[in-house]
Amino acid sequence: MFISIVNNVEAQKLTRIQNELRLERQQITTRLTTGLRINTAGDDAAGMSQASVLEAQIRGYAQGNLNILDGVALLRVAGGGLSTAMQFLQRIRKLALQAANGTITDLGRQALQTEVQQILQQLRKIAEETKFDDVSLLNRGQIQSIDFTLGQLQQLTFGGDDERPSFSPDGTKVAFGRNNDIWVKDLASGAETQLTTAAGYDNFATWSPDGSQIAFTSDRAGSRDIWVMSSSFANWNRVTNKITFSSDRTGDPFYDLFEMNPDGTGKVQKTAKFGWDYQAAYSKDGTQVAYTSDGGTGNTQPLSILDANAAAASWDPGSLAAFTGFQMEQPAWTPQGDFVGFKGAKTDIFPFDYGIYMVRPDGSTALSPSVLVDFPGSNEEHPDFDPDGNVVFSSDTTGLNLWSGMVFRSTRIKGETISIQVGPQTGNVRDIELTNIRPEVLGIAGLDISTEAGAKNAVTSTDQALQITFSESAKMGGQENALQHLSEYTAIAGEEITQSKSRIADADMAKEAADFAKNLILSQSAQAMESQANARPTLVLDLLSDLVNENRAAARGMARTPGSTTASLQIQRTLGGGGGSAPAASTYLLQTAAMIQQRIQAADAARTA
Repeated sequence: MFISIVNNVEAQKLTRIQNELRLERQQITTRLTTGLRINTAGDDAAGMSQASVLEAQIRGYAQGNLNILDGVALLRVAGGGLSTAMQFLQRIRKLALQAANGTITDLGRQALQTEVQQILQQLRKIAEETKFDDVSLLNRGQIQSIDFTLGQLQQLTFGGDDERPSFSPDGTKVAFGRNNDIWVKDLASGAETQLTTAAGYDNFATWSPDGSQIAFTSDRAGSRDIWVMSSSFANWNRVTNKITFSSDRTGDPFYDLFEMNPDGTGKVQKTAKFGWDYQAAYSKDGTQVAYTSDGGTGNTQPLSILDANAAAASWDPGSLAAFTGFQMEQPAWTPQGDFVGFKGAKTDIFPFDYGIYMVRPDGSTALSPSVLVDFPGSNEEHPDFDPDGNVVFSSDTTGLNLWSGMVFRSTRIKGETISIQVGPQTGNVRDIELTNIRPEVLGIAGLDISTEAGAKNAVTSTDQALQITFSESAKMGGQENALQHLSEYTAIAGEEITQSKSRIADADMAKEAADFAKNLILSQSAQAMESQANARPTLVLDLLSDLVNENRAAARGMARTPGSTTASLQIQRTLGGGGGSAPAASTYLLQTAAMIQQRIQAADAARTA
């Protein structure tokens, strides 16, 4: 066995093992303290990079979920505002029904109108002041489209030559032309009465404001007159009691619009362009007039919408230019005055396929004319509306007869959108569509229940506003539900990614605890072995000391025996006491080394045993 007193290799090896165990113990202690397997890039560079990416996703989903919950809260605030608006509208409808009752006086209706105006003011405040963190919610959008549909259509006449119908002011009768005579049909009983029998052309009937008279065009005097004038296409203003008609009385080959009293006095020319201005129609409140005009171009015929109370010859111009190229004739106003129905065709190329269309009188470019009825292969013409929202028109689908049906409208509001960041990536967004419930958008800004007719119109307008509000409330509720489902998804996604990150970066605490105990045992064992390795060089000194002592004792024994002088001298020389030869000293040292080797082996054997 080789022993060195200069380089203790075994002790150095055990020291290195001790240092390695110490470093490993420090890492295990750090993992047990932080709960993480990866605490520095040196632990696992690739794992740390992947864990960092997953951590960013986890935090992104967590924040996205908070953003979603903010969106849900926003929608609930908007829903609360819509619920309040619906309560206001229900109250307005109740007041309108009360005002429509014939037992109430005009003074009572005026009091009810005062309350309606106050409610409309509060409704406007709800629209403008409903906010979430200073974000307005209920005045953010415009009408996208208004679609019109007809209920069950009813064929009113079967004569085969019935045209140009006109509702009485109360909607109970329809005046129309049949075989160049004026007829009236009672809608309740179905009875038809012929009013004119003179030879010639009688048509284009229009009712007086109280429904007691009918003005019509006739050529019984040799030219088409309204009694005394060469004219046609008359319309009676049911508010001002004025009759508007078109005439070529100025001598040019074109038509202009005129207005007069029912007795033929007070004639005023309202248009003075070279061109065709005809088929005027007043709104139900008498404040606006719509008429057909080619603008003096002789080309397509758009409608013009103007102030009915404008001064003479001031109805020029006013074309709905946004729809130029769209054939538009024979206008008629809805009871609410917010739409004009007309005979129209979506082309200026003959032959035309006419149908009944609806358009806003403000000519909103966002709302193109919406078709109300257009039977395939036939022409629908001369619409008119009663106070309850029914339309009557003529159609040649089964011969030229009159048809009627209830008009329903569906208003879609295109709200402004705000984006909700719902995930860790910039593209993880969801849009929330807001709405607009200002009275102007709902079509009730001008409600007037101070008259019985106005009250009936207000009921219809309020029903339509309620329908819009219900629809917008449902839209908010749908978006809220969608966000809640999305919140569940983001929570689950965050959990799954957290689990993935945990498998990469988190410490296995049971394994780390076992490794820590193992490390402690190995450290203690190595420490004990290191102590023994450090003690082995001292064994040489012990052995040398024992041998020297034994040799000295042997020398002292030889000195006492006969011939000891020579022996003593030899031992002294061998041990360095002087005298003697070198070979003898070498032999002695070899013997001593062999004895030391034997002692060491014996000591190792004893230690091993």
